[in-house]
Amino acid sequence: MDLKNFYLLSREQRGKVLLEQGAKPKALQEQAFAIPSQFVKNRKYKVIQHYHGFACTCPDFHYRKLGCKHIWAIKTWIELREYYNKEGIYEGTESVVPSCIYCCSLKVVKNGKRKNKQRFKCEACNKTFVANQEFKGLKAEPKVITLAMDLYFKGLSLRKIKDIVKQFYSLEVSHEVIRQWKNKFMQKINGFVDTQKPELKGAWHTDEPKVKTKKKWQWVWNTLDEETRFLIASTVSSDREVSTARKHFREAKQNNNDARPQAIFTDGLQGYHRAINKEFHTMRKETIHIRSIGFKKNQLIERHHSNQKERIKVMRGLANRKSLERHARDYRTYYNFVRPNQALNGLTPSQKAGIELPLKENKWLSLIKQSNR
Repeated sequence: MDLKNFYLLSREQRGKVLLEQGAKPKALQEQAFAIPSQFVKNRKYKVIQHYHGFACTCPDFHYRKLGCKHIWAIKTWIELREYYNKEGIYEGTESVVPSCIYCCSLKVVKNGKRKNKQRFKCEACNKTFVANQEFKGLKAEPKVITLAMDLYFKGLSLRKIKDIVKQFYSLEVSHEVIRQWKNKFMQKINGFVDTQKPELKGAWHTDEPKVKTKKKWQWVWNTLDEETRFLIASTVSSDREVSTARKHFREAKQNNNDARPQAIFTDGLQGYHRAINKEFHTMRKETIHIRSIGFKKNQLIERHHSNQKERIKVMRGLANRKSLERHARDYRTYYNFVRPNQALNGLTPSQKAGIELPLKENKWLSLIKQSNR
């Protein structure tokens, strides 16, 4: 672009052109940045971010006291940096680099590639590292892996996910590799979210749908909190005895910091009444047991079961009880922490239950990173 047309642009547009022409900003510290001059070789201007805005050492800002092209370039660069950090991509642009995984410094530069993975060097602690350590050794990018996990829990089969990955990302992997991605990261995520305790004080809804595995029928006991829609516990059993119901309620109490509900809604199964009396009734406090006969009276938990069965139906039957237990545990994490609930105005049950996690737009990526700390 010639100078005449360049100066017809606004300063915001000039800042973007500056980046497009190859200017590489550099983070000096948390709120200070260096950007090269467009016309004077080896000259750099310093852009500082204050609580009330930005300042630059260039002559244009000195005389106008308004945003210059360097400030607009830094603003655009910061937006790009946040976008790539959110998406888990660090090689998308030459000027975008992550913070140091050891000392969190922003004084990071690229340090060549090894095994087709971009390496970085921190000038503060002099250590080298690869971004996204959680995905080390995996063929696909974090964005592709987390997309595959999300599609799996939304109901797509592993083979359909495989086709989507190949069609849109030109990456050919087997459906078993996708299953391994899911199992590997869900094991870590489940352990992390188990440390997060909800704040539940209302009524619980419990039911036990029958699910077929390739060997025999099993029952999945689920307990859902009425106010927050938080799925408190999921227990798999081969029977519906009183002892099994008590085991499920003990798990629900443990996941709720041993707090007791005001009431529990169940169907007409006889074992529920005895189990609730044994687990929740004391001399000081009593939990009301409300037996509901029919679908409409316990519709809250039945709706959840219909969503869960849709996922199982696509899988065409689970191999055995162990596979069903793993699926029930993984789906509980997805339902509580990732899936927006329309009844909660788009919030997840965990948010409604008072669990505040710094989850970005890509919730799966945020959970993976936090579970590896």
